[in-house]
Amino acid sequence: MQRIRAGMVDIVRDFLGVHRLLRSMALRYADGALEFDDVEQFVGDDASSVLFRLKESCHAIFRPSGDDAEFEVGAGALLDLVLGSLFHEAMALRENLYQLESYGARVQALHARADVETVELLQEFEKILAASAKRLDEAVIQIDALLGQARRQFFHLLVEHRDDGLLTRCLWEQADLVSAAFGQGVEELFTEIYGEPVSALVLAADSYLESAYYGEALSVLREASAQAVGRQEIQERIHFANGMSSFMLRDYPASISELTQWWRASRSTCERGRVKLALQAIVHVQGTLPAEGLDGLDAGELQDLAAELKSAEG
Repeated sequence: MQRIRAGMVDIVRDFLGVHRLLRSMALRYADGALEFDDVEQFVGDDASSVLFRLKESCHAIFRPSGDDAEFEVGAGALLDLVLGSLFHEAMALRENLYQLESYGARVQALHARADVETVELLQEFEKILAASAKRLDEAVIQIDALLGQARRQFFHLLVEHRDDGLLTRCLWEQADLVSAAFGQGVEELFTEIYGEPVSALVLAADSYLESAYYGEALSVLREASAQAVGRQEIQERIHFANGMSSFMLRDYPASISELTQWWRASRSTCERGRVKLALQAIVHVQGTLPAEGLDGLDAGELQDLAAELKSAEG
């Protein structure tokens, strides 16, 4: 499970990027404007290709290793199967497009100067090019169908991993690509996955807090608070994020005020990692208080707060 969790964010990011590129490619093809240069960079057989990386990531995570023939047929395994087929169809499209662009114009130019002996050869080339054009049409149709299947399995994979805060945070950060892939906003997608969006927003905020991205956490928490006014666990997190953000900005009075409110509200349900960070901040402020004479801070109250946090830290 840890191996899967570690690679899920890369899969999410690359899948959303691949979906956007393939949809753009299909639209350009429908307009008669698709060129080989449009697909050369993201459809290839090495790590410079985002589609290749996505395929390889899914192979590494969702396929059994060694001689292990037993594996769970879940959304990940099905997504891996679809993406493998999608990759090969995209490579076929690339090769046929290259053939049409590279040889089509040359065959037409040679026709104007062809003698009797070479006409038959050129006619064979025309048959080859016509077959390439037909395969190109078929590849575009197949890619569109496979992309729809991949999107469905990708959604099921998100449901299976809905407890992964880093993944939820990734979806929040890629909101525009989520909207393009699913035809709905990220919070609507959260509603489908979690039943309502606030739980997902809190989960994403927790991931930011664990990474000490307090500004980003506050942005998500404010959105959650607007949708669930007065919800205690959201307000607790807002106080903590404000406290730690103010500490980083050396606004110690504001930091202690926010951390005190956080502690009063959450002491019975506090998360140990946050207790440790808050305690470190308070100890630092205690060390600077006599020298800087910070207005509004009471040394005795700070000492009592630090003692309670030390006790909770265990």
